[in-house]
Amino acid sequence: MFGIRRQPVVTQPVVEKPVQVITPEPQPVVNVPAPAVVNAPAPAVVNQTVATPVVTTVPSRWDQFREAVSRRIQDIVIFIFSIAALLIVVRFALLALNAGTSSAFAGYMMAWSDPLVAPFKGLFSNPTVAGFTTFEVADVVALLVYAIVTSIVCRIVSLLLTPYVPGRRIVRP
Repeated sequence: MFGIRRQPVVTQPVVEKPVQVITPEPQPVVNVPAPAVVNAPAPAVVNQTVATPVVTTVPSRWDQFREAVSRRIQDIVIFIFSIAALLIVVRFALLALNAGTSSAFAGYMMAWSDPLVAPFKGLFSNPTVAGFTTFEVADVVALLVYAIVTSIVCRIVSLLLTPYVPGRRIVRP
């Protein structure tokens, strides 16, 4: 796809498979005038390992570049989600602790996080205790939706940009 070439490389020995070799035990020589039946013991089984070559593919420089770009885009998307999640969590904590918006910090946090939570306000009613809002459901819903969207975007980027190598499973640390 897209003119990508893979060069096979043979490495020696990587995988070893056990092989059983059956060798007969020496039989004693008996001088008998007539043919006689000699009970020979069962042949001994010896375990030996035989190395088999494994053919692996080395990704081309273009594939390495695409994979690096994929990782970088995913890192940027996750970084943006982390900042949004931090703003929403601080907003949630300030509202749960009934912080006043008259302080500069609380005012800025509410102003920065309000556009992130605005699409989810009014979706559910907020529980109150003695007239004070103690739990804003829109914040939790916003966190869940943004986490799911971030996961989907990262997976799409991975599928579009990471080269396909049969038998390889990409595991990110």
